[in-house]
Amino acid sequence: MLPVSDLNEMRRLAVEELLQDRPRPKVDRHTYGQRIERWKQRQAEERAKLMGSVSPQISVAVSDIETLQAALKSGAKRVLIGGEHWRSRRGFSLEEIRTSFESCRRLGIDCAWRLPRVLNEAQSASLLLDLHKAAGWTEKPKLMVSNLGELEIMRSIDADWPFELDYSLNVFNEASLAYFLRLGAKRVTLSPELHHEQLAHLARWQGVELLAFGDLEMMVSEYCPVGATLGGKKGQHCAGTCVQEPHYLRDRMRYDFPVETDQECRMHLFNVKVLNLYEELAQIRRMGFSTIRLQLTRQTPGQVERIVRLFVEAWDILNEGKRASWTSEEGMADLASLFPDGFTKGHFFRGVL
Repeated sequence: MLPVSDLNEMRRLAVEELLQDRPRPKVDRHTYGQRIERWKQRQAEERAKLMGSVSPQISVAVSDIETLQAALKSGAKRVLIGGEHWRSRRGFSLEEIRTSFESCRRLGIDCAWRLPRVLNEAQSASLLLDLHKAAGWTEKPKLMVSNLGELEIMRSIDADWPFELDYSLNVFNEASLAYFLRLGAKRVTLSPELHHEQLAHLARWQGVELLAFGDLEMMVSEYCPVGATLGGKKGQHCAGTCVQEPHYLRDRMRYDFPVETDQECRMHLFNVKVLNLYEELAQIRRMGFSTIRLQLTRQTPGQVERIVRLFVEAWDILNEGKRASWTSEEGMADLASLFPDGFTKGHFFRGVL
């Protein structure tokens, strides 16, 4: 946190620097246009190098063994395990991650180990130890990194470790996408803040993934409102109130926003409405996306099973060229029965720019 006076002082100093009279190289409009065209040509060449057939897939992100089993039972061929370790559920141990990878490999299931979105110093040290252990497994697990620090930790152990990028790195354009693909990323989940026209542009690249369903975090904070308001007495250890029942933050419109607490007692605030692009699946497939993501890290095994089955069936139909025979009404009714608070399409139609 910074005082407003410090922010104003930083702004004043930045403006002073910008206004200083110092020589700057000028670029005429023609030269600028040439540079833009050369940049576009390089992007087209990089994109062409990646061209190839990618089998249509649905990625299912889960946070414990029970939901992993539910996803596989429902036909998931690609799973993302790990991520944040909620206090409200058991999560994956390192040994369970290892055995899950081995099981998925035997079944021909594509599997990636999602790393947490936020790490403090102690967690970073713990992750480094875990990755050193994983480096000695029969086959290294593919990692899905969620921040640049994790990328550096991974590459400090093995510069060639296979990895993917999670949506939290906020890949928003061709420049950032090409950069991470050059670094060796096998797949990149695009920013959930992109408009459908921007997504259509990026769908031309191979190895991109689109978040199509699930909970989206609105805020992560070191402050824990559950412990601060309902925990033990001042000076005592946390009473663990957050694991006893669900908790929410209610806004002035009386919407209840779910709160989850992770093992480091951080607060994760989620939208009251779940992201759902089920009705837009035909359009998403026409754009050229082969892989979509279901973010099911807070759902029950029963919910995971029904959601995965609905999306797998729809995605298979759309990829078999039977778009005219598919409608979303029945599937949407089934999803609505699971989530009475309704859905949002996020930034798919309204973007942020």
